[in-house]
Amino acid sequence: MLPDSNTRDVPTSADTRESVVVFSARESADVLSRTVCSVLAYARPETRVEILVNGNPPLSQAIALRLPDLLADAALANVRLWDIAMADKANAWNQHIHHIWPDQGNAFYIDGYVRLLPDSLRLLRNRIAASPEALGGTGTPSVARTAMRQRELMLREGGLHGNFCVIKETALRAMKTRGIRLPVGIYRTDSTIGAYLSFGLDPGAYQWDPHKFIAIEPSATWVTDKKHWWRVSDVKSTLNRKKRQAQGDFENRSVRYHLSTLRMRPEHLPRTVGELVESWLAACAPEAQDAVRRSFFGKQALSILRSRRYSDLAGSEPRLVFDSRPLASF
Repeated sequence: MLPDSNTRDVPTSADTRESVVVFSARESADVLSRTVCSVLAYARPETRVEILVNGNPPLSQAIALRLPDLLADAALANVRLWDIAMADKANAWNQHIHHIWPDQGNAFYIDGYVRLLPDSLRLLRNRIAASPEALGGTGTPSVARTAMRQRELMLREGGLHGNFCVIKETALRAMKTRGIRLPVGIYRTDSTIGAYLSFGLDPGAYQWDPHKFIAIEPSATWVTDKKHWWRVSDVKSTLNRKKRQAQGDFENRSVRYHLSTLRMRPEHLPRTVGELVESWLAACAPEAQDAVRRSFFGKQALSILRSRRYSDLAGSEPRLVFDSRPLASF
């Protein structure tokens, strides 16, 4: 059911300038198309939709061909499609903040396999408008076996869920001005952004307080396609995820060390995940060695991390593939 047009939003000066950013890398064109359709159906006509495809030129080309048809019956026509050379969500997030964001308006972020429920954008928009101290906000999951547990944990301890979240204009401007970026290659993009926000973007000035700096709207949620254990691709995806989660544990410990222990500002963190983790391994050797020893996938994850090389692709700016209207109209 479509949102009730008579439902009043909490007013905010950034409402008419907001962006919805869709991150995509490995989705099929069909899956990404459904995600884009859910955004087109529920976003405001003035909203700018930015589709960021990273490391998958064939997907960029396929979606570019579909967009005219997807937009044919949509009231929303302010859509841009970007091709980013490096297959890395952290780099894509950096590219949006530092090269694509139009220097105004809040930015909602969703993953390319997520389909928003009708009221989710409005509910999260209202929540952050009613939370003046918050730098961002987040919805909560409602699908999959772990959804209820994740939701309860977020409501109890705070946090940010990258499937559907928002960063306010004030925080985006500070991140762009100060050069705050995610370490390229990091797996825990969402929790790292959440950590930045939870410290008010400055661990030297603010204590950790996710409930203050990240507004949570439990009714703002989404659906995704179910995974099936009997599909070979899903089994492989699960095993690869286990290795990435082991890497993610090292990343979380490294970020905690830099932000909580050293009280380092986010813009001073190492530029790549390899440098980030290696600096923690060197500074906290006993803890690090114990963490690697206890993790079944830890040694594999660390070996993969150390063998990875980051090319100049991380520095290449995104390429505009499709634009539904002149940029000057925004």
